Amino acid sequence: MMGRTQARARATTLLSVLVGGYLGALAADRSRIVVAGPSMAPTLLPGEVVLTVPAVGRWLRPGQVVVLRAPDDRDHLVIKRVGHLADGRIWAVGDDPHRSTDSRTWGWLPVAAVRRLVVVRWPDVRSPLRRVVVAEPPAQDTAPKTLPATASSSPAAQPETEEPTGQRGAGRRANTSTSGSSSATSPSERRP
Repeated sequence: MMGRTQARARATTLLSVLVGGYLGALAADRSRIVVAGPSMAPTLLPGEVVLTVPAVGRWLRPGQVVVLRAPDDRDHLVIKRVGHLADGRIWAVGDDPHRSTDSRTWGWLPVAAVRRLVVVRWPDVRSPLRRVVVAEPPAQDTAPKTLPATASSSPAAQPETEEPTGQRGAGRRANTSTSGSSSATSPSERRP
């Protein structure tokens, strides 16, 4: 009897240490990004700061806000919402369809393009009393009517983008150009 109790206690302790270590590692690898463009309005407005954690493909769900590599410039990062997942690909859209360059232009993107998950807007500049979890569903159904082909799709149009210049894990700025794509740049490049 005593042996089973001790073994169970050791197993529980070991599991707690492993889970705690994993969650601690995730928390340590968070990154701040400042939103500079309107493509994710009204959810994310220019000037707001979001905290991100590394993305794990199996954790992706429709409705999540993610940071991903732009298909036209691998060094360019954009903030979009996962609209749909199918066959290892995502349909990524901005919340403002009139000011966003996204999968409606690019087509389906590989899940591997997703680099980080946006977890919270911090601090929430709209309310000093609370932080907001950014995971509400998009306002409209933006998923395409057909599923992606197994061959990679080529983008229909290429938006202009800026190249990121920050260190990994340092504060970054997400910039949305007039075409509606977001990029990450270092805070030293901020414009007043």
